[in-house]
Amino acid sequence: MREFNVTGLCIPGKHYMVDISEKVCHIVELKLWYGEQKHEKAFEQISKYLDSKNKDIGYLLTFDFRKTENIGKPRMEWVEYNGRRILDVMVGL
Repeated sequence: MREFNVTGLCIPGKHYMVDISEKVCHIVELKLWYGEQKHEKAFEQISKYLDSKNKDIGYLLTFDFRKTENIGKPRMEWVEYNGRRILDVMVGL
């Protein structure tokens, strides 16, 4: 007997499953600022995910908790990465 599973890995023969791949409209990656090297890795990660979903545009939102002059002043720019367009948004909190 199949049942709904909302707490973990779904097993096709055991759980009801719904294919939502056609319903994914926007790919958004949320990160915390841990330095430039980690930020570059975030581009690599979202690029691979965009590739897996056959999407060309994604959004990378990074929260920066450092005490800098950027507090309350979001920075946005479009970045080309591995043939994908990514809107890179940095929010200083």
